[in-house]
Amino acid sequence: MSILLWLFAPTAIFACPGCGQAIDGSGASNGIIAIYSILAGMPFLIIGSILVGFMIMKRRSSQNITEQTEERSESKGGNEN
Repeated sequence: MSILLWLFAPTAIFACPGCGQAIDGSGASNGIIAIYSILAGMPFLIIGSILVGFMIMKRRSSQNITEQTEERSESKGGNEN
């Protein structure tokens, strides 16, 4: 398929201006490397942010459980006096 595209529509191969400049050797390859680096790091950023969100939720829920336990112990102590 790509060979047919290359034969019949050679400008379609260079649809990305950055790719065409990189092939010409005009120095745009640094931009392409940066873009690929960002795209390669994106899954780690997404998974990491989800994990941090779960850690924050767990910490908040454990703090709420601790506060509820303390309130119950204080209310039981107040009723006995």
